[in-house]
Amino acid sequence: MESLLRAMARAGLTDLALRVFGEPFEALRVIRERVLPHFRS
Repeated sequence: MESLLRAMARAGLTDLALRVFGEPFEALRVIRERVLPHFRS
């Protein structure tokens, strides 16, 4: 996943949009734990 995010950043991706269904707090936890760390590196 990290290489995909880096490739997207090199291509000019500056925004990330996620649509949350069902249990929004659980989805936010997953985003915080699994997605955000890839942007911090």
